Amino acid sequence: MKKTFLVLVLAAAVAGPLAAQGPPPGPGGPPPAGGPMAGPAPDRVLVDVLSFTEAQLVQLRQLGDARRTSADALQARVTEAETALGTALRAETPDAATVGDAFLRVEALRKQFAAIDEAFRTGVAGILTAEQKAKLETIRNVAAAVQAGEALRHTGLL
Repeated sequence: MKKTFLVLVLAAAVAGPLAAQGPPPGPGGPPPAGGPMAGPAPDRVLVDVLSFTEAQLVQLRQLGDARRTSADALQARVTEAETALGTALRAETPDAATVGDAFLRVEALRKQFAAIDEAFRTGVAGILTAEQKAKLETIRNVAAAVQAGEALRHTGLL
């Protein structure tokens, strides 16, 4: 009974996140939703708002390509691990230890996406001037404030 319960709990814990993974958005990732009418081209914004040079744009594209390549390779490993987990869950008599190990493998792999994003952000920080870093920080703060405002609007406090 305990084995069956553990298998069911693990299955429920995995079901939602399994479908939610994908490569990170941004340079080298998928384009924003909405197509060409979604706003100005990212390169144009980087030049106009952050005063990016052509050399910085090239470096950013290279960093984005490296991030996408790493994320795609990791996603393939996550997919393999998820398949193994699904197989373990669908076994005629699922073994709780096997299912648990497979689940932990999937989670360990998923956590590696954060390191890929961190490497990208560190790389980007390395190509920015002090003035560009200050502008970017201001934009991040404004974005956080807008997000907080939306949350407050949804709760009826705004």
